[in-house]
Amino acid sequence: MVPNSSFWSPKEGTKPDLLCGRPPGFLIMKDRFMMLICGTIVLGGFLRMFFKNSEVIVLAILSLSGFIIGQLAYHFIEVYPVVYPLLITPSFSLYSYFLPLIVFVAALDVDFYIVKNVFWQVLLTGLISFSASFIIIGYVILKFNGESWNFQSCLLLSITLSITDPLHSVSSLKTLGLSKMYIDMIRGESLIICSVACIFFGIFRVSVEQLTMFTELHIIVGLSLDIFGSIICGYWCARVIQFILTDIFSNTLTNVILCFSMVYMTFYIVEYFGMSGIVALATVGLNLDSLSFKPRMEFIITKFLIMFSTIYHHLIYTFFGIVVGCGEIKYFRFGTVVFVFILFVTMNFVRLLTVILLTPILMHSSYEYSWRWGIVITWSGIKGVFSLLLAPDVYNLTEQKVEAPQLFIFYVQIISLLTMAINSYMMTFSARTLGFCALSLPRQMAMQTVIKHIQEVIQNTMTLHRTEKMLTNVNWTLVEEKAKIEYTLPLMILKRTYFKQHWNTLEFLIVFIGLVDIFCIYFVRLRTGNLFLIQFTVVLGYLRVIRFLPVFKIAIPVLINVADVQVKKHLSLMYNITKGYVKSQEDARLLIKQISGRESIYQKLYEILETNKQEAIKELGLIEHEGRDVVTALKTKQAIRNVIAKALKNLTFLRSRGIIDEHEGIEMNKVLLTKIKALNNFPMAIPPPTPDKYLPNIIWMENKDVLIEFFKERTKLAYFDYGDVICREGEMPQGIYLIISGMASLHSSSPTFGIDSSLRAGKEDRTLFTEYCTSGDVIGELSCLLKREIEYTAICETALQAFFISLEDLYEGFDVFWPSLEYKIWLKLALSTACQYFESSLADEDLTFQKCVMLNHAYVETLSSYNEMTIDNVTMKFVIIVYGSVINSKTEEPYLAPCIIPKTCEQIQGTADVSKLLIIHAAEPTKSDGSTNVMVKTGLRMTKKEYNWKRKDMQDARYQFRKAH
Repeated sequence: MVPNSSFWSPKEGTKPDLLCGRPPGFLIMKDRFMMLICGTIVLGGFLRMFFKNSEVIVLAILSLSGFIIGQLAYHFIEVYPVVYPLLITPSFSLYSYFLPLIVFVAALDVDFYIVKNVFWQVLLTGLISFSASFIIIGYVILKFNGESWNFQSCLLLSITLSITDPLHSVSSLKTLGLSKMYIDMIRGESLIICSVACIFFGIFRVSVEQLTMFTELHIIVGLSLDIFGSIICGYWCARVIQFILTDIFSNTLTNVILCFSMVYMTFYIVEYFGMSGIVALATVGLNLDSLSFKPRMEFIITKFLIMFSTIYHHLIYTFFGIVVGCGEIKYFRFGTVVFVFILFVTMNFVRLLTVILLTPILMHSSYEYSWRWGIVITWSGIKGVFSLLLAPDVYNLTEQKVEAPQLFIFYVQIISLLTMAINSYMMTFSARTLGFCALSLPRQMAMQTVIKHIQEVIQNTMTLHRTEKMLTNVNWTLVEEKAKIEYTLPLMILKRTYFKQHWNTLEFLIVFIGLVDIFCIYFVRLRTGNLFLIQFTVVLGYLRVIRFLPVFKIAIPVLINVADVQVKKHLSLMYNITKGYVKSQEDARLLIKQISGRESIYQKLYEILETNKQEAIKELGLIEHEGRDVVTALKTKQAIRNVIAKALKNLTFLRSRGIIDEHEGIEMNKVLLTKIKALNNFPMAIPPPTPDKYLPNIIWMENKDVLIEFFKERTKLAYFDYGDVICREGEMPQGIYLIISGMASLHSSSPTFGIDSSLRAGKEDRTLFTEYCTSGDVIGELSCLLKREIEYTAICETALQAFFISLEDLYEGFDVFWPSLEYKIWLKLALSTACQYFESSLADEDLTFQKCVMLNHAYVETLSSYNEMTIDNVTMKFVIIVYGSVINSKTEEPYLAPCIIPKTCEQIQGTADVSKLLIIHAAEPTKSDGSTNVMVKTGLRMTKKEYNWKRKDMQDARYQFRKAH
C-alpha cells in the first residue's frame, strides 16, 4: 500500500506542492490550520445547539462554509496558507485518522445476538445490494457523466456511491422508538457493505507493478487475510479490551483513554500486517456489549466516543468542502446539477430493485420481514463519511488523471447530503405511516412499571418532607398536582385525529369539492359570460365521480375479511402439516434403531431426524407466535375431538358388553357424531386464554386450587422482546418461567446430569444442542431444584410473555406443601428424561404423570453418595438413573445418567452428591390412598467400606428430607 504524497496524487513529473494553481512561496504556519480546526468545532457546536437534531442542516452549512473558505483561498493569498496543511495531507491519512473511530462507534451500537440470529439475511441483503449498486450505478456514471471519465474512474466512483453509512442510515429511526431488531438489521447490512468496499479499495491501492506479480493464489490469500484474518484479530482484540474494561478497580479516565487508543492501535496493527483494519474494528465493536464494561462505564465511554464521532463528521464535511472550493468553478455547470439528480434517482432505484429481488427470499426465511418493512428499508441507502473519505481515491488510484478531481468529492458530498435529508425524511414518514413506531406490549408494560415506581418514590418523598419543620407552610396540594406523573404514552400512540384517518380525509375532500361546485354553479348563473368560470365549473363537475369512492369503504373490509380467512386457513394447514411432520420424525427415530445394523449409521440418522424435528418445532413456535388465535382454535378443536373420541370408544365398549341398550347406544352415538360433525363449523380463530389461565397448565400443580392460588399470589408477569436473553449458561437461577406466549431457544453443550466431567472422560460429546420452548413450557426447573448453575442459555426467538416464580417463592411452596410438591417436580423431570432417552424401551409403559402420582406406577428414589440400594427385579421392571451416577456394588461398574440399570445388577451405590432414580413397577400397581408415596422402602442403607470415607452429616438442605409441617 503506497501512501499519497499529497491530497491529490500528482502525475509523473509534476510538482505536488501546488496550491490552487500557485506554488506556496510562504512559510507554513501550522497555528493557522489549528485555528481552522478549532473554529470548525466551535461552529459545529453552535449549529447543533441552534438546529437541535437537524444534523443534515449542520453538515450542509459546514460544507458550504468549507467551500467558501476554499474559494477565498483560491482567490486571496492571505487565506490559502490556512488550508495548505490540509491539501498536502495524504488522503489515506485522513481515512486512517477519522474512519476507525466511526466504524467502532457504529459496530458497538449493534446487538450481536440480534445480528447473529438474522446473519444470513443481513449478509445476503448486503452483498446483493452492493453488487446491484456497483453494476447499475457504474453503468449510469459511464453513460451519463459529462467529463468523459475513463472506465477505472467510473468503477471506483460507483463503489464509493454504493456504500451505505451505518450511522446516518438509522439515526432517524432511533428517535422514533423503533424496535432495535429492525435498526440492527440495517446497520449490520451497512457494516458489511462498508467492509467489502474498504477491501476493494485496499486491493486497488496496490500499485500496478505489484499487481502484475500476483497470481490467483496471492489474491485468494490476500482476500482470506482481509476477511478471516481480520475477523480473528478483531475477536482477540475485543477480548483484550473486555479484559481491561471489566476491571472494577480501574480508573474511569484510564479506561476511556485505553478504549480510545486501543481502537486506533487495533486498526494500525491489522493494517500493518496487510489485513483490513475496518473489518477488524467492526468485529471488535460487535463482540463488545454492556457486559464488557464495568457498571456505568459503558455510558461514559459511549458518550465520549459519540462526541468524537460527531466532531469528526463536522471536520470531514468542512475539509472536503474546502477541497472542492479550492478547485476552479468553471467545471460546475448545469449538467453537473442534472448528473447529481440522475445519480440520486439511480441510487434509490437500485435500492428499490434490491428490496424487490430480496423480498421473496426474506419473507420465506424470516417471519419478521414484511412488505411494510421493505418499503422502509428502500429509503435506507443513505450515504455519509464512509463514501466521502474514499472519494479522493477515485482520482488517486486511476492511471488516467482528469482535469477536475474535485468533482468526484463534490458528487459524493452532495449525494450524501441529499440522502441524509430526503431519504431520512421518507424513511421516518414510512415507518410512522406503516405503524412501526407503535410501542410493543413489553415496552408499554415496562413503561408502566417505571412510572408506577417513580410515583411511589414521589409519594414517599412528599410524605417524608411533610414532617419537616421548614416545610410546614407549603401548599402540598399544589406540590402533588405539579409532581403528578400520568402514563399518557399509549394514549398518544393510540390517539388519532380526524384527518389522520384516510377515509375521513377523503369524505372531507368530497364535501369540500361539493361546496366549491355549488358556489361555482351559483356564480356562473350570476356571470354567464365568464368563460374561465364556466370551464372551471365543468372540470369540477367531472370530479363528482369521486363521490362513489366511499363505496369502497364498505367493500374493503369485506375483502380484508376474505383475505383474513384464507390466511387463517393457510396457517391452520401449515400447523397441522408441521405437527404431523414432527410426529413422523419421532416415529421414524424409533424404527431406525431396529432397521440399522451399525451404530455409526444409527447415530448419523438419529442426528438428522433430531435436527429435522427441532427445526419443525421451531416452525410450530413461530406459527403459534404469528397466529395465536388460530393455533388456540386448532388446539381447542383437537381437545374437543379427543374428548368425544374417548367417549365414543367407551360407548362402543359398553355396547359390546351389553351394558347399554342397542337403541340407546345408537342414539347416543348419533349425538356424539353430531358433535364431531359440528367441529367443521368451529371458529378458525379463538382469543387465547388470559395469562392467569396458564398457571394450571403446570403439570405438577395437578390443577389443585390450593396450589394455584398459592402461586398466583406470588407470580409476576415477565415480558421479553425479540433477541432478549432470559437466562445464561453458568448463571445461578433466579426462578422458573412458564411461557404464556412466544418462543425461546435453549442453547447448551452436552447436559451434565450432575456428573463430574472427569467421570465422562472419553464419553463427553462436545456437540451444541438447541431446543425450542413454546407456550406452556417451563424453563429453569432443574436448576432451581438443585440451586446449581443453569446449563443452557435461553434466548427469545419472538416477543415472549411468561409467568415468573422466584426461587424464594418456589422454596416457600416446598415448605408449605412438603414433601409432595418438590417430589412431584422431580417426578415430572424424571419421566421427561426417561421418555426422551429411552422412548423405544418404554413404549409399552403408560408413564403419564397423573397415573404415576395416583396409582404409584412409577416413583422417584433419591440416593446420596455412599448410600446403597437393593434392586428387586421381581417388583421393579425398570430402574433408570435420570440424574447423578451410581456403581454396581459388586463389580463397581459405573452407571452414568441417563442410563437403564441392567437386570444383572442387584445392588447399587451412589457416587454423586445426589442421584435420582426412576423406578417403574413390574406388577399391577395398587391405587394409593390419595397421599403421594414419597418415602418408599427399597432396601436403602448406608455402607461402610474399608477405604477412607467421611459421612456427610451436614448435606446441603436441598438433598435432605425435611419434616412435614
